[in-house]
Amino acid sequence: MLTRRSILIGLGASACAPRFGPLEQAPPTPLALGWRLVPGDLFALLARIERRTPTRTELRSEEWTFRVVEVDRGIARIEARVTALGAGLTEEDLILDTPATPSPATELALGRDGRLHGVSDPSFVASLPHYALALALPTGPVALHDEWVDPIGTSAATLL
Repeated sequence: MLTRRSILIGLGASACAPRFGPLEQAPPTPLALGWRLVPGDLFALLARIERRTPTRTELRSEEWTFRVVEVDRGIARIEARVTALGAGLTEEDLILDTPATPSPATELALGRDGRLHGVSDPSFVASLPHYALALALPTGPVALHDEWVDPIGTSAATLL
């Protein structure tokens, strides 16, 4: 006869069971990768820029909220707004406040493949967080453990 205790233990154990099978049960490859952007979707990105010299460190952090406005032929038009902003300067271990003002809204065109097709802000420095958002995905199908070159990441690594 099942008791209340054995039923509760059975329910608790079934809730702890893994919901996904082992890696062998992954979908067959190759698979196509891409952004799935739907109008109305919101997502955020926190970008922190730190510039150091021998005597001081300049800090700037921005939190951007992105809203997908529309998607047409695999290109998403996205509105980007600064929702949080911080800046500071450290000199000889003292933190000095630095005034900072957010930039106006920016529009981006992001492809399903992760490539940035356009930024409405003409300033390269102001558009850097948007290029960090653009994660270039391979245009063809990929299999498990495949690797590909990210042109933006390669350029950034070269500059650093």
